[in-house]
Amino acid sequence: FTLATVDADGLPDARTMVLRVADETARILRFNCDTRSPKFRQLLARPDACAVFYSAADKLQIRIVGRVSLFRGDTPEATTVWNEMLAMSRECYRTPCAPSSVWDETEAEPLAPDDARRE
Repeated sequence: FTLATVDADGLPDARTMVLRVADETARILRFNCDTRSPKFRQLLARPDACAVFYSAADKLQIRIVGRVSLFRGDTPEATTVWNEMLAMSRECYRTPCAPSSVWDETEAEPLAPDDARRE
């Protein structure tokens, strides 16, 4: 799905997210977020968001507007999510580079021929 937030300048900021939980009864959608990411800071400052979903099979688009609750650190909610996460997924949150960091391609190792991007 696409999650839209509001940045520090009052402008919309949207990105693709992975939906982790959808609880119709509790009316909760859950996604994970790195606390170093711009979206986390945006939601901390202004917890208003819009989530847009599209089902190609049903030819249906759903837009949901609401307030986001953030759980981090050693809160019971964050601890439960962290403990249930696959080890390989936890590694994504342990990288030295924060999400949306500028990446300097000149410092990256070259791709192997099989990994080369096709244009």
